[in-house]
Amino acid sequence: MVQISNQCGVFLGTQHNDQVDEFLGIQYARAERFQAPVDVEKYAEVVEAKSFGAQCPQVPG
Repeated sequence: MVQISNQCGVFLGTQHNDQVDEFLGIQYARAERFQAPVDVEKYAEVVEAKSFGAQCPQVPG
């Protein structure tokens, strides 16, 4: 486990072979339907960034 902090908050990620640090699923902006995105404010809690977030629905074909 590896931890970083920046102006948005504190994030926990995964370290691979002491060479690569991986932080997944960090949300950088929010957008209501058909609205322009807005930057995320600072996270109040430590964010576990070890997996991707939800995936958008897709139509097969």
